[in-house]
Amino acid sequence: MLVLDDVSTMSRIIKNTVQMLGHQESLEAEHVLEAWNILTHNDGIEVLITYLNMPEMNSLDLMK
Repeated sequence: MLVLDDVSTMSRIIKNTVQMLGHQESLEAEHVLEAWNILTHNDGIEVLITYLNMPEMNSLDLMK
């Protein structure tokens, strides 16, 4: 799982909440390009939780 949000506090809150629900393996990214790098180098990521309106590129473009 990858959590993408440009506000690091929000990313940590989401990551901690998901861990409390039982999903222990998760990564964080604060920028779309950082998320893209993580996604292209980690085949095991099946879930992306993201804020839609990111500064560099919106998250829908990232998913394309």
